[in-house]
Amino acid sequence: NSQLSLAWEFQRNMGHHRVYSSNAEDSIGTSSVLSFYQINDSGYKEIFRYDADEHLVGIFQDRDSRGNLIVIWMAGSGYTFTIFSYINHNVLVVLEDESKMLPEFVYEDYIGRYDILVNRVDWMVDEKTGKHSLVPDSTAIYSWNDNHYNKVIVAWNKRFSSVLKKR
Repeated sequence: NSQLSLAWEFQRNMGHHRVYSSNAEDSIGTSSVLSFYQINDSGYKEIFRYDADEHLVGIFQDRDSRGNLIVIWMAGSGYTFTIFSYINHNVLVVLEDESKMLPEFVYEDYIGRYDILVNRVDWMVDEKTGKHSLVPDSTAIYSWNDNHYNKVIVAWNKRFSSVLKKR
């Protein structure tokens, strides 16, 4: 049973490509397949396939990294995100991370780049009420650097000031 089909096209240095994704449910849960195709005069040729046990939440292109594809998945009680890049004629997974919160994206307009903020959370107990809740603790900040992501970990309440310091 295919629940979702979509096509995403992007232009790269070495031709035209298309990505197809589908989600299917079976007796053991949800699985997703992301297929990357190269389009040429003779048709479509699959050049990369990514299988995931998570449910697809969203796909979008990161313009600053020359077209990396950012895919967000939902798995259990949290989110996973995977970033694909087309480097030297190959589709590569250049970053994977997970969190109980969706990633944040901060656009640095002075250089036209996005930083990706992945927040870590911990269970905390309110001493007065005894109530348990998830509270952000730290943030991993990822910045694209031509063919990979640099990672810096900061306190959650310092995440935006840390991004601004890089200016």
